[in-house]
Amino acid sequence: MKIMNPALLSTIAASVIFSFLGGCSSVARQLPKQVDNIAQAGGQQADDIAKTLSKQGDDAAIQLSKLREQANKCKQEFAKSAVREALKTARSSGSNPSYDNYLLEVARDAIQRCVIGKLGDKLLDEFAQSTVAEVKAEYQQGVSNDTGEVGSFPSGDFSNGTWLVSLRNENINYYYRGKNLNTGDSIELLSDRVSQYNNFMIYTWYNNNYQYQVVYDPSNYNEIVLRVVDPNGTEILKQLLHKV
Repeated sequence: MKIMNPALLSTIAASVIFSFLGGCSSVARQLPKQVDNIAQAGGQQADDIAKTLSKQGDDAAIQLSKLREQANKCKQEFAKSAVREALKTARSSGSNPSYDNYLLEVARDAIQRCVIGKLGDKLLDEFAQSTVAEVKAEYQQGVSNDTGEVGSFPSGDFSNGTWLVSLRNENINYYYRGKNLNTGDSIELLSDRVSQYNNFMIYTWYNNNYQYQVVYDPSNYNEIVLRVVDPNGTEILKQLLHKV
């Protein structure tokens, strides 16, 4: 067997080594670029995800805002009227109108029937509770069921020497006590009915289809007009009374 020249073997070995090292160098030069590409792709994907989540968040906020706007409109236009009627029904049937659960259910039902879409329990409860609270405040402040304008209730005693009328309000109740000073006859009534005509507040109590009305100008708390109307709608008494 012929042995190859040692010098030639050294040359071949050196060539192989340099070739290998050159290949490694090429791979080494390409790796940072590949890593950068991967990093850029990952960064772009993260940006896309962030943008998508941000858009979804914006869309959800817009949707929530629209739902709240709808719910508030339904509250003002439907739910308040429903709760007012529930209070009247409870009073006429002799029930206690102050229990909140019943009123809240009435408000919830009215709002949910009106709103397009589902509010969710938390939002529905929020608007139902504010509806009941505002209607109760209306009654406490003597707000007209027909106009929504506020007038203070004329608490106190009023007389003209012949008639004595005592008025007071407690929570949502209006109390009337009228007495004929000449005969001694008297009557006590309870009501929650208040309406408004022009600038005058009209409080009405019913007794056997007779209406006892107190007409009051909130700008003049020193006098009231007492009216009594029979079942046929005929005014049978009208007296001006002054605060005593």
